[in-house]
Amino acid sequence: MKCKNDAFMRMVGTEKLDKRVEVDFDVQRYLPDCNKINARKYVQTAAENVTYDAYKIPANRFECMNPNCVNSGTAYIGTAKTVYKAVGGENFSAGVITFYVTGGVTSVEVTLSDTVEGTNAWEYTVTPGAVGADGFAPVVVDLSQTPERVGEGWTPSDGNVYIAITLTGGSNQGLSSIAIFDDMEDFQTSTHVKIACLTTVDGSWDLEVAENACFANNYNYTENRSFEKTITGTKMTANHWRLNPMYKRGSATEGFDIVTVERTVKSGSGYGIIAIDDMNQNECRFFSMMLADSPCVVGEAQLEKLNIPMAVALDQKHYVLVDAGDGVTNVMVNADHIGKKVLISYPKLVDVEEFVISDDGINEIRTSMSYVRKYTDGYKYRFVFNKVLVTSYSDALSEEEGEFSVTLSIQKDENGVYGHAYRIID
Repeated sequence: MKCKNDAFMRMVGTEKLDKRVEVDFDVQRYLPDCNKINARKYVQTAAENVTYDAYKIPANRFECMNPNCVNSGTAYIGTAKTVYKAVGGENFSAGVITFYVTGGVTSVEVTLSDTVEGTNAWEYTVTPGAVGADGFAPVVVDLSQTPERVGEGWTPSDGNVYIAITLTGGSNQGLSSIAIFDDMEDFQTSTHVKIACLTTVDGSWDLEVAENACFANNYNYTENRSFEKTITGTKMTANHWRLNPMYKRGSATEGFDIVTVERTVKSGSGYGIIAIDDMNQNECRFFSMMLADSPCVVGEAQLEKLNIPMAVALDQKHYVLVDAGDGVTNVMVNADHIGKKVLISYPKLVDVEEFVISDDGINEIRTSMSYVRKYTDGYKYRFVFNKVLVTSYSDALSEEEGEFSVTLSIQKDENGVYGHAYRIID
């Protein structure tokens, strides 16, 4: 009998990349934790007896994929008014106060005042949220909402602020984990980002083999082992900037866009003048001007700016920018240019949303990733990596349709696991 293969085992392969496959990212930033109050640190209470349980800690309800150890124990204060002290009320006067209650509390009264007595105060009455499996309900006090005024009301300042909390309803009422935030936007901690129209999902699981010692077959052990993947596509959701750990939302609402226009030089008092009523005057560095009817030598058409904020004697080569008030900028030139057409490139004042690019706070960001791989047997696998670091975020420009790529370092999560693969059998 000749040795030959008359049959083959049934096998599966990987399907080619489907343009409809998307890579999903969850980008999370930790909530600020600089203004927290432990419930046992009250300055005054009407309760006859307050007990504190350091081990009765509510689950974190204010962050997705809740990180551990952000909350503290519970003070059982009953329905007695209990006062806590904070500082810097001017910063959080339009912000948010959060905490947790237990014991079937149905209503919470919160007042803010400059004094422990609360003679002049803001007063809020709020209803707790749904009770969790741990028996705690979250409470949110939105200070941007109009309060009831007690006396003359509270005047926010940088001094002490006394926060009085009174619980109503239930029994054995407890209070835990008071936190104060400057702005409701602080809670924008979790963002879902997608990359689509994929061209590649690169990466492999590369393990380094140890040198052969005593005929043992081993891998090199390293506590800080990581693996790299690069995701490349041509489409992404508009919030893709969140993937770049160096991007943070800024506070500026006005900025500039550089535009080029043609204008005619008008006659002024001994000068030629062009009035611009929409220039961002703080960005005069991005200003240039040239004669539109340029001679053969282009360099002769370029006019040069003198950084002098008032009218001075000008030759035909120079100009100055003068603030004319009411947001108008006068461009002043030699009178010989009156009637000529000029090309002006200037920073136009526009409304903007600012992003600050810096490495400050990059370790406060945690990113996870998920994507699907399909096989020819009809099954698909959902891969999930709970801890990835973005190590490269493409920012290239070209004349072709732009590809966007992000390179990731896959790290062990808190359970010592790099990721999970789920074969979907539905």
